[in-house]
Amino acid sequence: MITFSKDKLLRHLERRPMLKALVPLVVGILLADGYALPVWGVAIGFVVCAAGAYLFRSSRAVSLYVVGMVLTAGMMATTLRSLSERIEPYELLEVVIDDITARRGDRIMGTAHVVAHQSAQGAKRTTAPIRFVADSVVGLASGDRVVSTAQLGAFDNEQSYGRYMTRRGFVGQLALHPYNITLRQHSSPTLSLRLRSVAEQRIERLRLSDDVERVAKAVAIGQRSEITPAIREDYTAAGAAHLLAVSGLHVGFVCAVIMLLLGWLPLIRWGHVVRCVVVIVAIWLYAAVAGFTPSIIRAAVMFSVMQAAIQLSSHSTSANTLFFTAVVMLCWDARMIYDAGFLLSFLSVAAIIEWAVPLCTRLQRPNSGLLRQAAWWAMEWLRSAFVVSLVASVATAPLVAYLFGRFSLWGVVAGPLLVALTAAAVGSVVVWVLLPIGVLQGVASGVIETLIGAMNSTAAWCAEAERMNIEWQAEGWACAGAYILFAIITLTAWAIEKKY
Repeated sequence: MITFSKDKLLRHLERRPMLKALVPLVVGILLADGYALPVWGVAIGFVVCAAGAYLFRSSRAVSLYVVGMVLTAGMMATTLRSLSERIEPYELLEVVIDDITARRGDRIMGTAHVVAHQSAQGAKRTTAPIRFVADSVVGLASGDRVVSTAQLGAFDNEQSYGRYMTRRGFVGQLALHPYNITLRQHSSPTLSLRLRSVAEQRIERLRLSDDVERVAKAVAIGQRSEITPAIREDYTAAGAAHLLAVSGLHVGFVCAVIMLLLGWLPLIRWGHVVRCVVVIVAIWLYAAVAGFTPSIIRAAVMFSVMQAAIQLSSHSTSANTLFFTAVVMLCWDARMIYDAGFLLSFLSVAAIIEWAVPLCTRLQRPNSGLLRQAAWWAMEWLRSAFVVSLVASVATAPLVAYLFGRFSLWGVVAGPLLVALTAAAVGSVVVWVLLPIGVLQGVASGVIETLIGAMNSTAAWCAEAERMNIEWQAEGWACAGAYILFAIITLTAWAIEKKY
């Protein structure tokens, strides 16, 4: 007999106290985005709520005051961030190139940030992020510093792309040409660029086919500027465009590979602590190789905090650690609530923790005997990989339809296969980059060629089946409704109790 237990639901919520903080924080960020409020007004609201929580801490009203504090904190984080990155009318811009994201014939595109600009009141410092398009003859590279007289164009907020970029915090887009660049300074190679260069050279030693090498560099080290429009279109049609950009999913793959390689460490004294430290160091080295882009830094912070909490504390749960990390990151930069990489990473990890892990546990059927045990382990690994991929694909499908204007049924059907292949491919490339042993070059080349070749073939095959691809720009209310439904289903699952 199945019943719904309020006590069981409350126990689940008690084990996730940071969820109670995350919800009002997100509401406050969204309110501040829709309604511009003065900083002093938000600050007064926060002080009033804090005073109420202190004065009435022994009554039931304290919960409402604490919720008000968190909500106004989210509003303040949004307001302060927007004020710190506002650019006034200018005559000159000093820009630092952050990342080259694409190359299209004679043009290159990427992200940068304005470090100074000339206004009517004189030179002013800022950290405003922008998008840029430049002629390839300029030869820009990550880390270059450019002084330009180009006009910074504003995004069209009437279009979905313009609204999305504005909400992410980009203040405009810049067109760089030889005639509007007055000064350019090449940066000396940073540690991140040197590590990426070494990783690229080791991948090129495998002598993979052109498309396989491009995808290998994109999914493993974040070098996606070589991805062709045809490859990008195939993966978009397959509902797997997010796999081509290094995000929290890829950092999770790397974390899992390193933990697997160091699985023997807990057998020695303090081995679990050593493994935790090594994994966190490996995560940040991987972030350096991938370019220290904002999305990768966010993913590295998230997994570092989760790894430390899971390994060093027996009183925290994975879900509570995830929510705590999200709260800290949103307080630091409220614009992350609109960042596709952050949202996809958070939703994927949350769905895996709350749905995939319990499902995998329920599906386990241990067997006795050495051969049966080995066969059972292999089947469990395959089944778990499929369940994790399926859950992550379903959880991110509404957001993908909202952000990219295309809903692909392949994202649910073929998504688990592509995610599993990507995990294996990223792990193989990372192992080769870490251990480029010459005698294993042929094996590594064959494995990576097979895995990424299967990824490309699957994506191309999905792109040809047009009936499975729906050109649908999901509205914000539809996307929000889908996740409210997911939340209701999760809460219902928490409250279900079987009685015999």
